[in-house]
Formats: sequence, C-alpha cells, structure tokens
Amino acid sequence: MKNIFTTLLLLCIFTTISFAQNWSPVNLSDKYNFQNDTADHITNTIWVDSVEVQGLDSVFYLNRIVKPCPECPGASNYEFYYKAYQGQFLQKEIRKEGDDKYVFKGEHPFTIFPKANLNETWLMDTLNNTEATVSNIQEIQLFDNQYSIKTIVLSSGDSILLSKEHGVVYFPEIYEGSSFDLVGIEGRDLGGVGAELS
Repeated sequence: MKNIFTTLLLLCIFTTISFAQNWSPVNLSDKYNFQNDTADHITNTIWVDSVEVQGLDSVFYLNRIVKPCPECPGASNYEFYYKAYQGQFLQKEIRKEGDDKYVFKGEHPFTIFPKANLNETWLMDTLNNTEATVSNIQEIQLFDNQYSIKTIVLSSGDSILLSKEHGVVYFPEIYEGSSFDLVGIEGRDLGGVGAELS
C-alpha cells in the first residue's frame, strides 16, 4: 500500500512539474525557440538542462552557449575570442524561491514574480534599480490560439510578456542588445521548431 501511495505521489508531482505552466517562465520539458529583432531566423534556443533541489528552493540550470568575447585580452578586429558555458538572455540558472519568486542568475541577474497580480510592483534588477509592474493581463492570439498574457512594464520603459501556458514570450532589449520573441516550442510542436521559421 505504501509503494502505491509513493508511486501516485511521484506521478502527481512529475505531471505537475512537466505540464503545468501556471505563469512559470519556462517548462521543464520544452525547448523554446526565440528570434531576436534583427533576424529572420531562430537565434536562441533555451531549455532546462537539469534541476536541483536546494533546501526549499528549486534551481533550474539552463543550457549554455559559446559567445564571442570582444573584451577578452588580446582580442582585436582581426582576432576572435570566444567564451564557453555562457548564459543567454534568461541567464544561466533560475532559482524558484517559494511558490512565486523566480531569481534569474548569471551575468545580469534579475527577479520576476510571475504570479503577481495587476498593478503589483517589485524591484526586478537591483544593479540598475529597475522596477517591474504588472500593467495588463489579457487574452491574445499566439500560435493560432488564444492565451493569457501578462504584461510586466519595467521602469526603464521596456516590457516583458509572460504567457500563462508558454512562459516568456517576449523579452526586451535590456541585456543583450536585442529583444527576443518566442517563435516556437519544440516539446509541443508549436511555431518555428527547426533552424528556420516555419
């Protein structure tokens, strides 16, 4: 009887983690394809590489990439240096603290409260003193269906769009020099899933 209860409990937890979004910035089972505002193809693919429980927190480690390093010693217009294991615009890891606080850790750390209600405000980026406020919650057309979208307005004048079902769908030009639109989700075969947009 104890084994059946344990199996059912684990199945329930796995199902909740894998399939329930409920405003989560990322889903553990999906690969997110993004396109920056200067390209006509998929420029970034982000997924959760691994998960670790640390006390009461869950840490989601995101996939890493190789990036150019123009600031590296010896780099010039004629020589290119690269850094491995770099984060993308959603940083290197996401620490979920409690039920509703997500701390994005990496070169440019920031915090999102995806379950925040309309008009709620928090300090998103302590280094740049950037505040975030939920300004709108509405239904919009995405991937040929209607989905709930939350607009988070930043004191810098930018906005982040978060879908209840799909996570981050728009991230502004605040760290990478480009803004990013979600154009496909591979785990659910939505939108652009190959090297080019479909």
